[in-house]
Amino acid sequence: MIGVIKEQAIEAMSTHLPVRFEPAEANPWINAVMIEPASANAPATITQVLRPAS
Repeated sequence: MIGVIKEQAIEAMSTHLPVRFEPAEANPWINAVMIEPASANAPATITQVLRPAS
């Protein structure tokens, strides 16, 4: 879940019940994937990017 309090996301996934999500404000991170193409149909490399936002 992007941008929500992680404990609420874990609760929703583990109980399979609806959970009201609140936006997370502490400890922001940037999560991304950088894909460099080799050809039109295949990637040369796929690199995961995980960095603290602050």
